Amino acid sequence: MRRLALLAFLLLVPPAAAAPHPVQIAKGHTRYGNFSISGYRSGGLLCLSLDASALSDAGCGFVLAGSDVADPDTAGDCRHHRMSLLGIATDRAAGVRFRYASGRVLSTRLYPIPASIAAHEQVYVAFAGSARGLRWLDAYDAAGHRIVHRRQGSSSAPCSFVDPFKGSPVVAGGQAPDGGKYQFRAARSRDESGHLNDCLGVKERHTPGGKLESLGVVCDERIGDADARVFLAGTCESPAQTFYFGFAAPAARSVSLELDSGQVLQAQLYPAPGAFHTADSLVLAAVAGAHKVRSVTGYNAAGAPVFTHKAVSDKAGLCGGGGSFATEVQLDG
Repeated sequence: MRRLALLAFLLLVPPAAAAPHPVQIAKGHTRYGNFSISGYRSGGLLCLSLDASALSDAGCGFVLAGSDVADPDTAGDCRHHRMSLLGIATDRAAGVRFRYASGRVLSTRLYPIPASIAAHEQVYVAFAGSARGLRWLDAYDAAGHRIVHRRQGSSSAPCSFVDPFKGSPVVAGGQAPDGGKYQFRAARSRDESGHLNDCLGVKERHTPGGKLESLGVVCDERIGDADARVFLAGTCESPAQTFYFGFAAPAARSVSLELDSGQVLQAQLYPAPGAFHTADSLVLAAVAGAHKVRSVTGYNAAGAPVFTHKAVSDKAGLCGGGGSFATEVQLDG
């Protein structure tokens, strides 16, 4: 997941800033269905959104870091063993390919990003009928010369990662909207590079004695370096459900979420584990059905609003292709 300060918590609420307007970069069709890619700038960061049903992905902070091609964000439809790859490259790259350990090659599609968003840059996207990790990233210029050859880490396999919550206590638990039993988890865990991260996630046991499955998880180097973040994850099969989780700054003593259905949810707030070294609260809410967030409002101890932020407009649904979904809510400000 990519980092972005999504909400501004203030004692007085200023007039709402204009919401970023996503610009369509590309649209197309694959054997898994239609897809579209849009982008915008927020706080100087490049933000990209891939709408591809269960393979959708979104985030801010895409950077090249001195290379002609950045490593991809990956999103997995783990139930159907599929994944999407989304990343950026300079306009020097004429082709970007990924290679598995078996030698099989996965080619990407390249689309120019409008200069108003990111000059001389392109977005690449690919869809794979396997959620296995990738071994190598290769990029070529127009003359066919290889300009990038880089090994990929275990994060390229979105459905096969070490459980960051193994051995950690449960923050909260109860009955999920679909009738299963959920667990809200938080833990400080090391990633594949050995770096410590603050991780949040929701797990569910759909049937008594069944497997405890992950619905969604996010890890970041330090929770609290942004005012707040909100993620959503859920399932599309009947009965569909959506969990909303993240964190909020100490100024917010309560948080409400307005959904695309018009329903307003009052989120539960929990103290963060001591290992997180933050006074931020953990946020959790759940609802039956697959619903996006329309806006987020936080209130202080006296019940006065300390922030209200709207989600960036996105007309695509969460369950166009069935399966499951997990993404970050992109808010204005």
